[in-house]
Amino acid sequence: MEIVLNNTPTARGELLLPLVGLWRADVVLAAAGDSGKVTPGQAVELAFPSTIFKGTAVQAGPERGLLRAVVLPGKGKLSQPVRPKVYQEMNALGILRDTLSEVGEELDGSSRLDYSPPQWVRMGGPAYGAVAALVRAAKGAWRCTPEGKVWAGEETWPEYAPQTLVLEERVAEVVLELDEGLKPGVVLKGYGRVVEVRHVWGPSVARTEVRYDPA
Repeated sequence: MEIVLNNTPTARGELLLPLVGLWRADVVLAAAGDSGKVTPGQAVELAFPSTIFKGTAVQAGPERGLLRAVVLPGKGKLSQPVRPKVYQEMNALGILRDTLSEVGEELDGSSRLDYSPPQWVRMGGPAYGAVAALVRAAKGAWRCTPEGKVWAGEETWPEYAPQTLVLEERVAEVVLELDEGLKPGVVLKGYGRVVEVRHVWGPSVARTEVRYDPA
């Protein structure tokens, strides 16, 4: 399985997908020198055979003659601060859109939150903190999509059957051969609710590590 960053093959890497919050990719390109060079702040695409993760390189630099990059979703700006603000008679999705737009990020169109406070006081601080506080008040969940947008809504926990072989089983953890379609927010058939997925690959490894809630 070839995994590429901006059309340059990666030598190794890992992609962490949490149930709540931002995904994070840490990859090393297979090309040496300036070939396929990635710079901090550059928009990038991490492409698996059938899934593309769109984000921004927040770190990039040489590592043992190769190039290492750390990628966050979207514009990579959810850690930037937003100012305090008071909203009157605005629903949660409207508040989220406004908050995200202040740092150049976008709300996913499939987001659904049934919450309309008469007043909402947004505290100053990192944008992701403002998002988390509002979604928590709405009794929902939030995370970033492969497209780099912020999704907010209620978990539905659809069932997902493993597409690859099981390599190892531990308490509340299972390791599969790399299964790029597996993401948090599903019930992994035979195990439980998936709360974290870590895709790991390299010269001699290609696996998906899954943490799940067996309850």
